[in-house]
Amino acid sequence: MVYRFSRCKVFMKKLLICFFLILILLLINTSTLAYTVDFPYGYEDYPAWIYCYSGFSSWTLQWMDSNCIQYSSCGCGSLLYSATPYLSNDAYTLGNNVNEVVHVYLDPLVADVDVLGITYMLAYVEPDGSFRSIAEADIGFNTYYPIGDATAYSNLYDVPSIGLHELGHLLGLGHSSNPSASMYGSFAAGETRRTLTQDDILGLCVMY
Repeated sequence: MVYRFSRCKVFMKKLLICFFLILILLLINTSTLAYTVDFPYGYEDYPAWIYCYSGFSSWTLQWMDSNCIQYSSCGCGSLLYSATPYLSNDAYTLGNNVNEVVHVYLDPLVADVDVLGITYMLAYVEPDGSFRSIAEADIGFNTYYPIGDATAYSNLYDVPSIGLHELGHLLGLGHSSNPSASMYGSFAAGETRRTLTQDDILGLCVMY
């Protein structure tokens, strides 16, 4: 009896140790989740098709294609497709059921916003007024700031990184408090964040 009891005690101690280790790991993982979700149901009818302005450089168009592929291959389902033919007009029209990517010019002193890129959205709203899902989203690269390839010129704000970030908004992600995440809310000149992080992906997989 004593022998069996002692084995039970050892087993219980191991069980308690495992329990506390799992609890600690859960607390650590929960505390490091930095993503936010603006639209709990994401984009309503995904995959979303993205139409870029034809006047973008071939380098920019290739990067937007690559960003769409990155979102669709991150493990949360087929989320984005880059569509052709490209847009002939460098302007967005909110409400035409087309997700357009164009240039915008937003002087922060005039427009009252200070952004490198912006996503304009039409959304479905719940009866209580909260956002549900996205019906359409148009993206603008702000040419008020010098944008381009930040790996080549350190004074530029990186177009691929801005594009990846704004596509995250189109899919329903908010800003992350993780400075390494694509969805972190600010960029410095010369900085690049061209790859989705685990934080970005976790936020996406909550919605999709």
